[in-house]
Amino acid sequence: MLKNKIAKNVTLSFLGDIFVKLIGFLVVIAIARFLGDASLGTYSFIITLVWIVFKISELGLDMIIRRDIAREKEKANNAFFSNILSLRILTAILAFLITISIIYLTQQQAEIKTLTLIAALGMVFFNISMIFRSSFYALQKMKYEVLVKIISNIVFLLGAVFLFFGFGLKM
Repeated sequence: MLKNKIAKNVTLSFLGDIFVKLIGFLVVIAIARFLGDASLGTYSFIITLVWIVFKISELGLDMIIRRDIAREKEKANNAFFSNILSLRILTAILAFLITISIIYLTQQQAEIKTLTLIAALGMVFFNISMIFRSSFYALQKMKYEVLVKIISNIVFLLGAVFLFFGFGLKM
């Protein structure tokens, strides 16, 4: 019974990671081909800035969730999740404001400001989704963890398609 659960969780996690990495690879290729050299540099700058600020804002909450819930499954209650969710929303909003402040204080072009605003807003939702991924991981509910991971990457892919292929901003 336990061996089957472990095998199922490992297989789901492995297949989910392969799928997510494949989507990421295809998105990077599409973005690089579509944007060209200069715009790819702008894209890389924006993603790197947003990613660094939001990584700092995580405060290790994902590891705390995984550790605490894995030790004591009873901690996976509404009070625990509401506290963690409140803290994550607060830190995500703070990271969003810091990212936007950095962009405006460095006097970037209007286009870079707009794209950074969009990327930072997307990271707010990504950071919040990480709470659920970490919780499912700690509870050994890998099918839900993989599902959240795949959905967030598909949303990213659709957002890229939406913006770059005529439905949003023109570069």
